Amino acid sequence: MAVTQQSRPPGTALRPPTTDTTVAGHRRGGLRRGGPGLAAFRSVRAQLLAPILVATAGLAVLGTIQTTVAASAAGDAQQARALANTATGTVRLIHEVERELAETTALRQRGGKAGLQLVTAQRQRTDEMARQYRRAIAVARGSDPGLAVAARVAEAALADLPNARGSALSTPTLTSSQADVAYATLATSLLDVADTLPALVVDEDRANRARAVAALSAVEHYGALERVAVSAVFTRKGLLPGELGAIAALAGQRDERLAEFNRVADAAARRTYESVMRGIDVDAVSRMRDVVRNAEKAPAALDTDPDAWYAAQSNVIRRINLVSLRLSEKVEQTASRVESAAQLRARGPAVGPTG
Repeated sequence: MAVTQQSRPPGTALRPPTTDTTVAGHRRGGLRRGGPGLAAFRSVRAQLLAPILVATAGLAVLGTIQTTVAASAAGDAQQARALANTATGTVRLIHEVERELAETTALRQRGGKAGLQLVTAQRQRTDEMARQYRRAIAVARGSDPGLAVAARVAEAALADLPNARGSALSTPTLTSSQADVAYATLATSLLDVADTLPALVVDEDRANRARAVAALSAVEHYGALERVAVSAVFTRKGLLPGELGAIAALAGQRDERLAEFNRVADAAARRTYESVMRGIDVDAVSRMRDVVRNAEKAPAALDTDPDAWYAAQSNVIRRINLVSLRLSEKVEQTASRVESAAQLRARGPAVGPTG
């Protein structure tokens, strides 16, 4: 059977079949590549993501800044703790050096025989404090060139201590006097270290506490020199030419550093000093100082027991040292707490505020 082609009316054009572009587009994913709908979709998505991206970037930058600041604070706190340790070690060593000089002088006055074991024991205490000081200063001396200079001078004086000990009990007066000068030089150089430390502390409050400790160490030093000078006067029962002026100069230097302590110390430190510096020995030292001060008017009063003066002044020096140690240990404890807190912040998350 033949198939016949369906006829169409004359004059009618052949039209292509119609398609639903919406349906076709939906089947292909909804939007044609490069079409206006896709551009609009991308614009909306960018507008939604932009605040999130900006906020995330901002948090990242903030977290990095906070971590950097915390790490820097941790470094400063670590340095402050090293300086505080050095201050404590310096105060302890100054005290032991002064005690060694006092024991050596007393032994020499007794003829160099009775009490030699006391000097030997004191030298051992000095050596132990010297080891602690050297460990502390080795950590702290890289903090500032100024500390390095003071530390080198103190180390040179400390290295000369064995030579001073060798001649301290020699019979010639000149040799023993040179030994005493070596002890005094060592103590003075250590005081220079103590006076240098506060300038390296960033925090003003902790720096002032370090200054207060250094000032008290100087008060103790001048008190030790005064102990030797006045003891000689009471032993001799009289004054040598110019001796009263020298003792007055020591008292003036002591009072100057005590005034500095009262100026830089906080109220708690001043209360500690006032509470510790009370007692029979403190009153006795004050009375015997007046005896020396008025010796030209009442020379007979110089007939005072030198051992009584020595014991009372030694107790006063011990009290001063006790206060300075309390204050230096408090500075050390505060620096340790600050360092621990700063290290904790530095170990915090790098992104996001740490509060």
